[in-house]
Amino acid sequence: MRTRVYEQIDAYNRQPFQKRAGSRLSVFTTEELPLMQALPAAPFEISTWSTGAR
Repeated sequence: MRTRVYEQIDAYNRQPFQKRAGSRLSVFTTEELPLMQALPAAPFEISTWSTGAR
């Protein structure tokens, strides 16, 4: 069942735009992927904030 969904999503992402050149996949790989950064090495740390100090 999931493989069918993944196939449908992949086909949708590869469909060309109607009013613009390219597809969702091509826009992602050319414009967005180079700007992505790696996740930080340290995990997220929960902290407590106090407000109301004057």
